[in-house]
Amino acid sequence: ELLKLYRRASAIYQDNDWKAGEIECLAELGRYQEAAALYKTAVRYCRESLGITPPPHLQEAFRTLQEKAGAAAADEAEEGNVSGGAYYCSYDSFIDVYRVLSRNFYRIGRNVMLMTCTISEPEGVKRKKAEKKAITDAMRIALQRSVRDGDAYTNCGENQFLVLLAGMNRDSCENLYTHIMRSFKEIAGPDIEFECVYGPAEERMPEYEARKKK
Repeated sequence: ELLKLYRRASAIYQDNDWKAGEIECLAELGRYQEAAALYKTAVRYCRESLGITPPPHLQEAFRTLQEKAGAAAADEAEEGNVSGGAYYCSYDSFIDVYRVLSRNFYRIGRNVMLMTCTISEPEGVKRKKAEKKAITDAMRIALQRSVRDGDAYTNCGENQFLVLLAGMNRDSCENLYTHIMRSFKEIAGPDIEFECVYGPAEERMPEYEARKKK
């Protein structure tokens, strides 16, 4: 599959030609949110790491996305989430975002942290499907409100979310956890608990990359 080829190549070679091809493939497959997330990451890399404007091949990929998804989705790709806050993407795109960030930030000596937020299951109590969905939605909203623009998050299974935090340290992660907890409990209720674990992404991400390969 062409998409797999582009993904493998872009994971090895930090070249936006491969990213542009991947964006176009995702757009052709109708996976517009993933294409938008990847485009946003590539543009940020060009501007922040290379100090250049998006090159022609990325601009062409953006036009392909615009044609396939319409103006609304393209605007989201160009400007980020309309509602602001962190960018939600699929699990596969999250892994790709991590690979791009880790390469770039390693080169300039900055940290990438991985935070996992896992909703606790009460012992001996089985939640109904609607209740589970409401709690999961509450966590997504809390992350959207609390995590910075430009950082990415995804869900991993029914009860867990992963968050990539570029340029943060343990103290700033602890502060972020406090904000997430406050927002989550305001929405889900004070009795709903979750566990938050964070650390260097290079130490924690191999486990999640391995899950993708299965």
